[in-house]
Amino acid sequence: MENRLKWLSRSMREPEEKTMNRKKKTIRSAGGQRRWRRTIEEVVVGNHLRATDLCEGKRRSYIDNGMLPTGGGETYWNNWVPIKLNIFIWRLRLNSLPTRANLSYRGILLDSILCPVCSAMIESIDHLFFGYSELIDLWNRVALWWGVHVPQHLSIDSLLFWSNSFSWRSGQRKVFDAVIMTTLWCIWNFRNSILFGTELPMKSIIFDEMVKNSYFWVVNRCSKANIGWTNWLHNLVSACKLL
Repeated sequence: MENRLKWLSRSMREPEEKTMNRKKKTIRSAGGQRRWRRTIEEVVVGNHLRATDLCEGKRRSYIDNGMLPTGGGETYWNNWVPIKLNIFIWRLRLNSLPTRANLSYRGILLDSILCPVCSAMIESIDHLFFGYSELIDLWNRVALWWGVHVPQHLSIDSLLFWSNSFSWRSGQRKVFDAVIMTTLWCIWNFRNSILFGTELPMKSIIFDEMVKNSYFWVVNRCSKANIGWTNWLHNLVSACKLL
């Protein structure tokens, strides 16, 4: 009786083991450990990943490739502004700032996805930084301050690489880039003040905050930046020639 039960148990296991062996392939790692391997095409059905069918490395790679955006260009960095601004610009170029449109896209439920500044359009990256009339006026004011023209087609990259179209010295371009980065930072802070502040800020403070903060950061982070406050306000391009 006991032998018969063993035979029945073995006969029930053998078909299942043969089926599993046909469906799965194994590889031996350097440490001699065995793991199951299947290609992504075999385990992705209807755009859903069965995580149990992939080894840990392939799961990470699949998630990264599918969910992490690529910058599409080299990293933008300026050491005349704080590190927090460089990280902010990096996230901005990746479209990974927590705007209402991005939060909604990631499945986070919000009371509204409209822009908290104008309350008329969806709060996307493009709209938040140059998508309504007050911001167009702001960028025109920055251009007037530097004696240049606003890019014909506004975008994040056209603003960040605005100085490449000028025949300036490298120091002048770097200061201008710092001003643009600071302007974007001040717009984001203004937006956050509306959402989380105790008082409603005025739009006019964006330009004033940008001028003050960019001056403080440049003159304290560039050893050659011997620029007075008056020159910073009224003669900035000439004041930056020696940088």
